[in-house]
Amino acid sequence: MTTKAKQRVLFILTMVLLLMIWLNSAHYFARIDLSADRTHSLSPVSRNLVRELGQPVRVTYYLSDRLRARAPETELLIDLLREYATHSRGMVSLSILDPVIAGLTADAEALGIVPQQIQVIERDQQSLATVYTGVVIEYLDRRRVLPVVFDPSTFEYDVTSAIRNLVSDRTPVIGILLGRREETPEREYQILVGELGRTHLLRRIEIGEPIPPTIDALFVVGARDIGPAAAEPIREFLDSGGNALFAVSGVDVDLDTPALPAETASGSLFDLLRERGVNVRHELVLDRAHRTIPVTQEIGTARVQTLQPYPHWISVTAANPDHPVTAGFSELDLFWSSPIDVGLADDNRIEVLLETTGQAWLMGEPFITAPQQAAGFERDARATRGRYVLGVALTHPGRVVVIGDDNFLSNLIHYTGSAHNIDVVERIAGWLTLDDDLASLRARPRGERRLDRIDDPARRLRVGRTAAVLNTVLVPVVVVVGGVVLNIRRRRTS
Repeated sequence: MTTKAKQRVLFILTMVLLLMIWLNSAHYFARIDLSADRTHSLSPVSRNLVRELGQPVRVTYYLSDRLRARAPETELLIDLLREYATHSRGMVSLSILDPVIAGLTADAEALGIVPQQIQVIERDQQSLATVYTGVVIEYLDRRRVLPVVFDPSTFEYDVTSAIRNLVSDRTPVIGILLGRREETPEREYQILVGELGRTHLLRRIEIGEPIPPTIDALFVVGARDIGPAAAEPIREFLDSGGNALFAVSGVDVDLDTPALPAETASGSLFDLLRERGVNVRHELVLDRAHRTIPVTQEIGTARVQTLQPYPHWISVTAANPDHPVTAGFSELDLFWSSPIDVGLADDNRIEVLLETTGQAWLMGEPFITAPQQAAGFERDARATRGRYVLGVALTHPGRVVVIGDDNFLSNLIHYTGSAHNIDVVERIAGWLTLDDDLASLRARPRGERRLDRIDDPARRLRVGRTAAVLNTVLVPVVVVVGGVVLNIRRRRTS
């Protein structure tokens, strides 16, 4: 055979091989993930789960083509779903359907898929389009629905949790006990209830009511109206190995009128926590890393609203990287928070979860919370400057998380744009109700490399200025100098 004939045969065989690879790509999916910590690949937890399935799982992703063409995030979701099917060895089947094209909009909405509206610009015309991006997961005669999916960072947790709950035929139950009698979950904690309710069953627990054994985790929010008798059911629940979140502040601030003087909080819940080595102090902690608050001022006959610095609303970025609740932590906003002292009690294992920056300080009585009285905010700063604990986790016999703030779960998260608070709450719920492996999915790193993750304001300012100089001065100078040098060399050689 001549050399030319061999080349033709080799070319034909190569084309056939590429064609076979392309044809098999419809049935087999594989990719190489070069991202940091393999954040765009399935974790071992999810891979092991689908490999051990006893019965087939059907996954249907209702995705509008109009959204898919405009949102690259949806392709990441599709890639992850394909990985579920690949690692399941045929036990997970995946279908991707556009409900509009398939004529299934009514069926999709009946299943619980929630339509969304987006702005679309076509041929210089702007209009609103109704789109769908939701997942239905079916196992035997059971079904779980993710009404709206879009965020790749939480998608694996949602899907794996849904599959595990389907296989076990049980959804974790969270009891919500509000320490202020006038509050209701549906009114003051509407966003929390809506988000947690997607993956958990929620049950309202009244003050003083015995905690049912079917409760997987108890959320106690506020302490004001929990007296000695009402604290006993909570004590019994903890002593029996129950898991709980305590969101309690040592200072009561009226959410409707924060300008009114705050009061020292009371309630037997503080004694119960002290017995376990956690002391929520009756003080406020303020920090240089903080949010702003809208303040209305009267200028002449006009009313003007401005955003004013408000160190009572802390932006927390310092967290324990080794705990499932805070590993890969992004951010948490706390409102009128109290510092926590950690002591020793029995065999409790206590770990610090959250801290302020080193530029925080304390405020004791009288508490100044009115935004218009900013001159008094640093009254005690010089004597109390330092770093303070804001959240801890206890393990023994059950799991307990204590956060020194009873407002970070409230509807303030909508008012302040603190949607990341929900992510932290879901991490806590996962750690309290699930095993460490599944809870760790919430803690997978997201690859953020932002300058504002530096919690020291002075250092963050220095790094920002350095970056600005490098990008706006040094890089252009290097380009110009390089161009001049090349130009001189060309002239010499010509």
